[in-house]
Amino acid sequence: MKRPPFASILCPTDLSATGDEAVALAFALVAPGGTVHLLHVWEPAYVLSPLDAAPVVLLPASPASDEAHEKKVRAHMKRLVPDNAGNVRHEVHVVKDGNPTATIHREATRVGADVVVMGTHGRTGIGRVLMGSVATDVVKSGKIPVILVRNGFGKS
Repeated sequence: MKRPPFASILCPTDLSATGDEAVALAFALVAPGGTVHLLHVWEPAYVLSPLDAAPVVLLPASPASDEAHEKKVRAHMKRLVPDNAGNVRHEVHVVKDGNPTATIHREATRVGADVVVMGTHGRTGIGRVLMGSVATDVVKSGKIPVILVRNGFGKS
């Protein structure tokens, strides 16, 4: 199978099973000598309004809890790198930001990504209203191609 010429892939993940599947696909699609940039956008914790689910109050976090969370995230992401990655490089990026879509676009530009590969949970209806869809927002507002991986993609 001929590989697409993706020298640089940005793979944002929410650390879910679907995000893990997207990481596997990103490594399958990157060209030899290319780089997979693993990105986790860590949103600050908020109290949400019961009326419209809008963030109301930013919950405080300590430097120690932030550091522990980031360490856990990095460890999870490093476990996703295939043992047989060969001459494919990878970089792990963890960014604390309340706007994942903007962060994904900014990081894609910064690393010169040819494509974004990310998971989508395929929520519709009330789930989409309450939880939103970062994947949909990235597709609608981006300038580079996006490959979406649905839950269960890697299973037969």
